Formats: sequence, C-alpha cells, structure tokens
Amino acid sequence: MRPEEPTKAEIDYLIKERKVIKRIPPVNGEANAHTMKAFVFKRGNPGNSLGLIIKATAKKAIPGLPRPLPSAALVLLRRDARVRGLNYEQWHDNPDGTKVVGWHEHIWTEYGDDLVIPARPKPEEITIHGLFKWGLRKWNIAVVEEQLSVNSNGSKKQNRKGIS
Repeated sequence: MRPEEPTKAEIDYLIKERKVIKRIPPVNGEANAHTMKAFVFKRGNPGNSLGLIIKATAKKAIPGLPRPLPSAALVLLRRDARVRGLNYEQWHDNPDGTKVVGWHEHIWTEYGDDLVIPARPKPEEITIHGLFKWGLRKWNIAVVEEQLSVNSNGSKKQNRKGIS
C-alpha cells in the first residue's frame, strides 16, 4: 500500500459516520455512460465536506451487445480511491484466492479495493437510480433536502427523502 492511500481504519470510520447528501442528483448523459454523482457531507455539519462522492454509473450499450449492468461507488476524492463499490460479475477473484459470484461489494483494505464480499442485501432495483439508493442505504448516507414527489393521482406533494 502506498503511503498516501487511506488506511482500512480511516475508511471504516468514514463508512460508520452518519453522512448526508443535499439531494438526489439528476442522471447526466456523457459520451459512453450515464452517471449520478453527489458530494457527501457530515450529518451533524452539512457544510463540512468529507471529501467523498457517491456515484452510480450505467454504461451505454453497444448496438448488438447485451446492455451492461449499472454500478455504484463511494469515492474518496483527495486520494482518488474507490473505498466502497457495488457491481456484478460472473465471478470475482479475491487477493486471498477466494471467489465471489454475482453482485458483490468492494471493501477497502490493505489490498486497496480489490477485496470483495457478496452484496448484502442484493440489489432489487437494477437501474442507475436503484443502485444509487442501495449505496445510500448501505453506506449510511441520508438525503436532507425536501423534494417534490408525484402522487398516483398526478398531484404533487412534498416529502422528506431521508434514507437512513
């Protein structure tokens, strides 16, 4: 591990810390992917950035090939390190030789983000929005800004989008 990389203890502390994002971000289309990104703040002090972003990515499909599955990540910006991640692979090798099949979560350790564990709970909504919300719940991040939602009858109501 390079000296500038975060330690497992630092990352475990950040994951347990109660965190917030200001709002659910829109989906932005880029050249080869759709993304959602939001800066993460300390819950008790929303003006104090933790230097983290949560993001979800859905790569655009190449015509004639199956559509790639979306993924989510929690990234420590100052070190450009994915400290948590969620994605799907047929199997993923761990540094210790074990394998994880299907949906898995990347965990930051002395191996960087190479260690994976089975995703618990497994994602149910396999969309860019669904994986973004999975990351919010799993990584202890709430949404603080009230947003308008639409009732089934088409009228709008305000609700609190806190995901704890």
